[in-house]
Amino acid sequence: MPKVSVIMPVHNEPELVLKSAINSILNQTFKDFEFIIINDCSENNAEDIILSYKDSRIKYYKNDINLKIIKTLNKGLDIAQGEYIARMDADDISYKYRLEEQVKFLDNNANVGLLNARTYIFPANQHIMPPIESNDIKYFLRYCANCITHPVIMLRTKVIKENNLKYQEDALHIEDYKLWLDISRYSEIYTLPKELISYRKWEKSVSQTYAMLQYINSRKLIFTEILNDLEINNEDLKNSYFNYLENRYLSPRQYLELDNVFNKASQKIINNVSQNWAFYIINSLKQHSNELYKSIHW
Repeated sequence: MPKVSVIMPVHNEPELVLKSAINSILNQTFKDFEFIIINDCSENNAEDIILSYKDSRIKYYKNDINLKIIKTLNKGLDIAQGEYIARMDADDISYKYRLEEQVKFLDNNANVGLLNARTYIFPANQHIMPPIESNDIKYFLRYCANCITHPVIMLRTKVIKENNLKYQEDALHIEDYKLWLDISRYSEIYTLPKELISYRKWEKSVSQTYAMLQYINSRKLIFTEILNDLEINNEDLKNSYFNYLENRYLSPRQYLELDNVFNKASQKIINNVSQNWAFYIINSLKQHSNELYKSIHW
């Protein structure tokens, strides 16, 4: 049984991009892994590229039909045999010591089920430095935004398997975000304060192509988490907010009710999150409340 299972879906990535991704995993300083590559009906020469590698750690699978990303990722989770599961995208580049650093940390921190890392985004030349400590991460996820870079994470397989966790098909374009929130209910989350991947952000990426839908679904997920965390059981309130996201329309009464929720959320953040990240999250909540105010129809 390998120590790590690396899961990488492939779908029409250009030759040089795909080769760079594959090479970055095969050239890791940590060697005890299986590399699960799932070709989701690519229409280019992706299969020829993958089959040109003669490394026994590569486990190649080809979908009979285009399953798309969520089902393909769940297929990878089912196949994985390792103690840990690492994600990889076919257009990114993992640093050679990535797996070594992540395995070392998880071996020494049994309470952590999801390990993130700092990320370099190219060609934009951005360095992403998310929250590090578990409590800050959990509240950032629930109250603010997704702060975890999907293709750099490493999961503890036991947490996934024992709690029957999967990528949810109804969480369209935020399937990773939803999974992180699900994992947060069963284990700790941590960010290694080291850059371990170069993340390619280009016009064909999902985050770019479906940016608005991703934003709307993320805000729905966050608001649901806030209501649950504050123990507010009010479907009308939730429906008002969801309608606002779709139509940008609120009555004055609806705005006041929603603003009250965000104020309560800010108070909870003050009491549970470190000072720097509390300031960031509360400011985000205030900005969003200001946007709600602009949508009032008097």
